[in-house]
Amino acid sequence: MKDVIIKDNQTINGDLVCEGKLIFESGLGRVEVKGNIKALSIEIMEGTSVSSGEYIYSHRDIFSRGDISAGGYISSGEDIYSHGYISSGEYIYSHGYISSGEYIYSDGNIYSGGYIYSGEYIYSGGNIYSGGNIYSGGNISSGEYIYSGGNIYSGEYISSGEYISSGGNIYSGGYISSGEYIHSHGDISSRGDISSRGDISSGGNISSCGNIYSGGYISSGGDISSGGDITFSYYLSFKTTISCSLLRIAKDSETERAFWMEKFNTFGFQKAAEAISEGCVDEIREKLLSDTMKTEITKIKKCKCFTKTERLVIKSWLEGKLKNEKI
Repeated sequence: MKDVIIKDNQTINGDLVCEGKLIFESGLGRVEVKGNIKALSIEIMEGTSVSSGEYIYSHRDIFSRGDISAGGYISSGEDIYSHGYISSGEYIYSHGYISSGEYIYSDGNIYSGGYIYSGEYIYSGGNIYSGGNIYSGGNISSGEYIYSGGNIYSGEYISSGEYISSGGNIYSGGYISSGEYIHSHGDISSRGDISSRGDISSGGNISSCGNIYSGGYISSGGDISSGGDITFSYYLSFKTTISCSLLRIAKDSETERAFWMEKFNTFGFQKAAEAISEGCVDEIREKLLSDTMKTEITKIKKCKCFTKTERLVIKSWLEGKLKNEKI
């Protein structure tokens, strides 16, 4: 099999096909190929970037010290490495790892049998799948799901139109947002909010410097800690402790208000139901802590009709926070 060496940066109007190794020499600037690029392996030297109007395919690895871009897909039977960016108008597939010193962008799916690494951001209009870790110095964003067999780490936010799932830990320097559920075998940690339309479950701790919101249940094998509020819709489960500002059973204030008014009225606490019938959280807390409500609040605290989780919600109202609470 004969290797092919590209020594100038003239535009190639058709396909560039090589049965052996395809090498782009250094210092060529941008080399544009109007058709497909196909070879046993591809190497792009320093000072050279390669662009294909259609697909780029390598039976073995793709190694580049410049940028790689294709109007179609980019596919490798082994690894894809670029010191610059990797950009595809369709999908990016690698049987091994995918690594970029800059960003990774795909209008379709990004699939790696190994890890995915980006010095800047990772964006996919479809799925992001990695058999190993996913690491991004910037954000990680997917129109569909994000799955990692290892850890997911983002220097900024993590956003998915569907679910986010990790065989290890999930960490975000910004927020974490999922259109479905968030699941991690390890910890889930965010410097911003954690928000999921579905469930949030972790084999370890769940920690957020902002709020935690789940449209379903929240389950943790360790602690649950929030610098803001924690909101859930079905049930709350944790192994050790929970800390937050407010613990809420609904994100919508009126839905939560209606729930608790019904509870209080059913259990015979009409004064409490009337106190929460209007006003914001601070106004409600002021009314509940007034002298006229002392007897009512004492009875509520002793009432056996409330679940342990509901008792924590009520305590967060009255005290304005929960700190290392246990059930």
